[in-house]
Amino acid sequence: MRIKKYNQIASIYSSDNCSNCAKIEKYFMENDIKNKIGYDEKNIDKNEADFEQMAEDAAYCDINIESFDVPFLWAQGKCYTNEKDIINFFNQKIN
Repeated sequence: MRIKKYNQIASIYSSDNCSNCAKIEKYFMENDIKNKIGYDEKNIDKNEADFEQMAEDAAYCDINIESFDVPFLWAQGKCYTNEKDIINFFNQKIN
C-alpha cells in the first residue's frame, strides 16, 4: 500500500548511472525545485524498497515494470516515464 508523506506531491525515481536522471537533477538545481515543491527522491540502485515502490506505482498506472526505466515520476496518481514529461510536470507546478 502506498503511504504518502505530508507535503510530498511526487516521488521521483532514479539510479546511479542514468544520464536522463542527471539531466533532471540539473533542471531541479537550476530551477530550485527542491525549495519550491515537495517531492521524494528515490534511488532504486541504493534501496530495494524504492525499486519495489516504483514497481507498485507503475502497476497502478498499468505500466509493465520491464517496459520502462528511470527516470520515473509518480505524482498525484499519475506516472511519467520520460525526461520531457517529468520536466513539464514540474514546470506546470512552479509557473
